[in-house]
Amino acid sequence: MLPNYPELEKKRIIIGVTGGISLYKTCILLRAIKKAGAEVRVVMTRNATRFVSPQTFQTLSGNPVYTELFPAHFLQEPLHIRLSEWGEIILLAPATANIIGKMASGIADDLLSTLLTAFPGPVLIAPAMNDVMWHNPAVKENIGKISRRGTEIIPPGKGELASGKIGEGRMAEVEKIIFHLRKIFSSQDLKGKKVIVTAGPTREYIDDIRFISNPSSGKMGYHLSEEAALRGAEVLLLSGPVNLPAPEGVKKIEIESVEELKENIEKHFPACDILIMSAAVGDFRVKEKFPGKLKRKDALSLRLVPTPDILKGIGERKKNQIVVGFSAETENLRERSKNKLKEKKADLVIGCLIKEKVSGFNLEKIEGWLIGKDGREEKFPLVEKRVLAKMVIEEVKKIGGWK
Repeated sequence: MLPNYPELEKKRIIIGVTGGISLYKTCILLRAIKKAGAEVRVVMTRNATRFVSPQTFQTLSGNPVYTELFPAHFLQEPLHIRLSEWGEIILLAPATANIIGKMASGIADDLLSTLLTAFPGPVLIAPAMNDVMWHNPAVKENIGKISRRGTEIIPPGKGELASGKIGEGRMAEVEKIIFHLRKIFSSQDLKGKKVIVTAGPTREYIDDIRFISNPSSGKMGYHLSEEAALRGAEVLLLSGPVNLPAPEGVKKIEIESVEELKENIEKHFPACDILIMSAAVGDFRVKEKFPGKLKRKDALSLRLVPTPDILKGIGERKKNQIVVGFSAETENLRERSKNKLKEKKADLVIGCLIKEKVSGFNLEKIEGWLIGKDGREEKFPLVEKRVLAKMVIEEVKKIGGWK
């Protein structure tokens, strides 16, 4: 199942396709963009049609595919002008050394290169070529030229190339390209801000094998970190053990215990502008961890002691920084969230209702309350966590007075 990308809905995107074996990824990319509700027009070079037929892209896009600067049928308005006025962005994937060289030199000798010369909007390119070509001084110089002119480049990855060798030059993966595309259509209202997001559960070990934890999936924190990155923030994600890949554009540090989380927050908090504590931090640990593996017994008593209250400690020493806490409760959610806001000296607390199979841990949706230090209290209905992430970031913007 393809994820939803609301930033791309109803956007008019031109995908420029040049000749390279990584064209198979472009088919997957196009399908995901269409799934998000975007309108797509595809322009192919003659060499691109040797790898994949225009009919393939026509079927995937639902629109005619353009290959010739002067098509057989008469057009009153030149095709490259018509396309340049229609599109909001051009995405080149794959972008060969040849098209990059044409862009750098202003050459316009076919439909795609002429369109690029006539297009006034943003251009995003995903280069793909042999590693020797990618490191060629002329290619590097051309990349520098078009980058300085405003073209955004998604660097190729390292891996197995068409030649079978391992090297740098593989077209970026589809998810990475889509992230950069979504970012272009996202408001960059957090650009220049440094954000720390905590996510997932913590673990406190009883012995070398067993531990005390909770069922947090980390989804809320991962959506928050992705949303902040899309808006231009520099994001550090402190994540407990979860089965989720780090969002694009986000630096991730894996933690396990409350003490590890505390150490990382204390290290990075002084330089951040926003801290969002969405991790499900354990409240207790065993007083003394048992060495090795405990053997089965008729009964076993564990002495538990509180873990450090990270949010309270941070709230007491913040300086012109925004601190957001989360409160997971099964009852009295509003009152307990209000108390947490006051006790922890936070700027905003998100009260999350834990209701089996409906709202909370390890689920896609959640309901609860937004409680602000300015006295604002707003109940939100059952929503997807991705939607709540957008709501939280909007609230943070209001607190910071950022447009």
